[in-house]
Amino acid sequence: MVKAVILAGGKGERFGNISGEIPKVMASLNEKPLLEHTINWLKQNGVNEVVLCTGYKKEFIEDYFGNGEKFNVSIKYSHEDEPKGTGGALKLAEKYLDETFVLINGDCLIDCDLKKAIEKHENEKSIATINLTEAKNPEHQELIKFDDKFNVLEILQRNSEKHKEHMKNSNELYCNSGLFIFEPEVLKELPEEGKYALEPTLFPKLFENNKKIKAFYENGVYIEIGNPELYKKASENINVKKFLEAIGE
Repeated sequence: MVKAVILAGGKGERFGNISGEIPKVMASLNEKPLLEHTINWLKQNGVNEVVLCTGYKKEFIEDYFGNGEKFNVSIKYSHEDEPKGTGGALKLAEKYLDETFVLINGDCLIDCDLKKAIEKHENEKSIATINLTEAKNPEHQELIKFDDKFNVLEILQRNSEKHKEHMKNSNELYCNSGLFIFEPEVLKELPEEGKYALEPTLFPKLFENNKKIKAFYENGVYIEIGNPELYKKASENINVKKFLEAIGE
């Protein structure tokens, strides 16, 4: 059984003029918190066990979702008292993760065939699978370089020479969508202590050890609400509304 880990510790103070100072994942879209849509989407894709990595104002999340019973899922919490970054937050949840798991950034929602992505991940015996989305702002995004068999060759850091070269030479540019599928062995590569970002800490070690990393791509709705401008765009997008209604309960 595959579990899902949702990074839900981010602050939402920039949304103060929208819904008060709340965790980002509790910002409302289509009259429900973004996190509720994520959980509904996971259920539709056969994932019923969720670990929420909380931080800022965790009580908003815990009071709303509880143990998940009223949403027909099982929810466990991994709380960070101080910000640990995406990598540190995931490491803190290690005790819950002894099998293949999906990791989702809590301030985005992805429309892809997760069942198919998990199946491909397992069939390929990958240690990590990165779900892709088209890079809308490639100058400011890390780009994923992969071959025709969707083997990830490199993650290109912003402003690096390789990043600039790839932008010049490729007609199609992709970045990670905020969704990953991992084997629990990846957690051994993360430091026990400290605050750190997941991707720049983990993936160089996986490449160095010649671990198989795959990419998965399907064109669909990609929702991000990382700042008020993105939130406003998502709120007004008719395709986003249709997608959220389709996964609603």
